[in-house]
Amino acid sequence: MDYKSQDDAASEVVERLIGTPRVSSVDTTDGNGLNIDISRPNLHDSKKDFSNERDNVSAIIRNLDEVVQRLVPGVDDTDQMEVVARLEASVNRWTIRKQKRNLTEDIRELVMRNNIHSGFQLNAIAVMTRMLEAYRARLEELTDQEVDFWSVKNRPPNYYARTIALRLARLYANEKGKFPSYGTSGDGGHASTDYSRALEEIFEILDIKAKVPQPAKWAVSQLKEEDKIHPRNRPAPRRIPARLGPTKGSRQ
Repeated sequence: MDYKSQDDAASEVVERLIGTPRVSSVDTTDGNGLNIDISRPNLHDSKKDFSNERDNVSAIIRNLDEVVQRLVPGVDDTDQMEVVARLEASVNRWTIRKQKRNLTEDIRELVMRNNIHSGFQLNAIAVMTRMLEAYRARLEELTDQEVDFWSVKNRPPNYYARTIALRLARLYANEKGKFPSYGTSGDGGHASTDYSRALEEIFEILDIKAKVPQPAKWAVSQLKEEDKIHPRNRPAPRRIPARLGPTKGSRQ
């Protein structure tokens, strides 16, 4: 089974487990909340390799966040709003002047052209905001890896099994508003809860050679109360202004 088929099959299992997504008047998701990430985390060859990636990701988040904060000031920071407006006008003019005039079949160049002519700076802020989300997700993965893989004295457990178990447990908690339960039947040790049975099925789809009880128990133990709060119901991030144009009295 190829990756796409595995992805579709695993997501179908998740949908059967969770059912209809909760409805909220505030939707801050991208509509793919029931899809489970089946990618295998990068297992580093050494603690040095791991620490190097973690430190780089942390630095990228720190610097990207500072850039976004400077370009998206608070509504009360009128001085910074004026600075950003002047910068936006200047940057947008420069990118338009430098844009290649000839059309190209290079899709990246076409995307860049569209970004430039629809407001380069605001589009760049949107991209950086999405990058921040992606890098923060990666840092969360690395934090889990550090606890699970680089803090044990003995032979580490099946890390891929634990990762999938934790991802499924978090999806369950987000949608159901409660922690999943895990367990096995007395006759044969088969999975006996909805979460455990779904996890067992996903392990089979992904060809993960691990029994369900230990990864499931570990995953549930890692959940926090905030995991029960659906992303749609969490405080909304600061919104990017629809337009940061020149301030009153400034020259176009």
